[in-house]
Amino acid sequence: MSPRRSTLAGRSTSPRAASRWATPNGATWTELRDMRRQVSLYLPEPARATIDAVRQRVDPIQYGLIPAHITLCRDDDVTDWAVVERRLAELGRVAVTLEFGPTRAFDGGGLLLPVITATMEFDDLRARLLAGAGQLPRPLAPHITLRHPRNVARLTTPIDHDDAGFSYPAPIHFTQASLIEQADGDPWRVIAVYPG
Repeated sequence: MSPRRSTLAGRSTSPRAASRWATPNGATWTELRDMRRQVSLYLPEPARATIDAVRQRVDPIQYGLIPAHITLCRDDDVTDWAVVERRLAELGRVAVTLEFGPTRAFDGGGLLLPVITATMEFDDLRARLLAGAGQLPRPLAPHITLRHPRNVARLTTPIDHDDAGFSYPAPIHFTQASLIEQADGDPWRVIAVYPG
């Protein structure tokens, strides 16, 4: 199956990548941009709306950058994105089911929803995507970040009791993986969704 693609599909994603755009008269110009890429499992509805409501209250900065998701492949896991894209395109289906526990604090002010069930489906998908695309996959504990530690110093609203004890009551079923990109700290953009 061919994926759904945005207009960002052909860009290089090295840490300081040169990006080219066509001007209205057909000429091109290039600018240097800090680029990041990752593969994420975006939460499906209604889970996304429920969890994003909490994220918006506890960390509006991170909420504005990316919807609720689980990172499947981080940018520093991959040395060859072409291999990852090829493996994504070859996916017949994505079938990952995860169940989450109550919120947990981490790294000096961060807040996350940890996965409390077996992660074999997640781990297998991650290993398939990273095979031959970089270093050996390191263990990655799947979670949903509600409040990112890097934003804590800029956040003025304390976490209320209900948000600190939040938990999502049902397993979440993921059926798509998204290849996403961020330039210069701007909001993340979806490049392609697999299967499309």
